[in-house]
Amino acid sequence: MNRNTLLIAIAAVVVVGIAVGLLLVGAGQTGSLQGASVPIPTSLDLIVSNCSPPDARGYSSFTITGHLMVSGGVVANRTVNLVGVFPERGISAVEQFVTGRDGSFRVTRDVLPSANATDNYQAFFYGDAEYGPSTSEKVYRPC
Repeated sequence: MNRNTLLIAIAAVVVVGIAVGLLLVGAGQTGSLQGASVPIPTSLDLIVSNCSPPDARGYSSFTITGHLMVSGGVVANRTVNLVGVFPERGISAVEQFVTGRDGSFRVTRDVLPSANATDNYQAFFYGDAEYGPSTSEKVYRPC
């Protein structure tokens, strides 16, 4: 065997060895990666009811209802934070709710009616491994 033929044979063996090695470790793999996932996008809404007539103490009540949803369905058993901002008092508060089977949560507030109340509420879902984060629009105290 002459020298050139020997070098070509060695080079061919090396190339085949590299190709087999890359194939075994998965280099050059195409398509989606196993185990990698992107969280499903969610949306979060808040609805505020009208105020009830004042009771004997002068308090009215209203209800804030929220829904955590995905395209074509709801997201149950997830924690949502409801942030209340009360500018007249200079404070804010955070409450946590777990969505029910229908993806909803609800809270009722008793308040003294005020013509200039600017209290507002906004909900946040921070997401998890399965579902992506979302934020609701602000809703304002109706009375």
